[in-house]
Amino acid sequence: MHKGQGTLHVTITGKNSHGSVPEQGINAVEAGVLAVNAFNCIRVSPDKTWSAKVTQFSADKSSDNTIPDYARLAFDIRSENNELLAELCQKAEKTMTMAVQSIGGSLKIETNMNPAPSYSEEMIAFATSLIKEELGEEAFCPVVQSAGSEDFHFYSYRKGIKTAYLDFGARVDPDVHIYENTFDHGMMDVALKLFCGAVRRKLC
Repeated sequence: MHKGQGTLHVTITGKNSHGSVPEQGINAVEAGVLAVNAFNCIRVSPDKTWSAKVTQFSADKSSDNTIPDYARLAFDIRSENNELLAELCQKAEKTMTMAVQSIGGSLKIETNMNPAPSYSEEMIAFATSLIKEELGEEAFCPVVQSAGSEDFHFYSYRKGIKTAYLDFGARVDPDVHIYENTFDHGMMDVALKLFCGAVRRKLC
């Protein structure tokens, strides 16, 4: 069970000035710090599963002795469902906008979302029997909760297609999206066997 995920790309615009006269500028780095602090104050019901964190912060378009007029930040938000994800994104936009405007800056926010899953019970039953019949009862693991997200879920979210999601225990170490990670390549043969089995059951 993946989580819904949103990435917020935030561009902050201030006003450039020389470091000797900072009062004549609007410091985009300081505005970015205020935005991060405001973002970290977002709260929703504690009985929900969610997370929100800053993942990028850069302001490298000015020299060391000038007040920067540009900053770019990225934020990662995850939640158990799409309604909560939308609420978190709305709160983030509102709080960061107010924080940046408090010192005269402005910001632009672009939001990209991977929806939370909406699985078909029919397809879950199909996938369960597929695994047990092709690999044996001992190969089947019940539903696993994951903080990860997956763009696969656009198939059900936008198209209404019946879906289920198979995850193969490939012993990924240390974790996904880490350069040094490794995994059991033999699991690719297992995946191939299952997908071929699925096609046979649906077409034959």
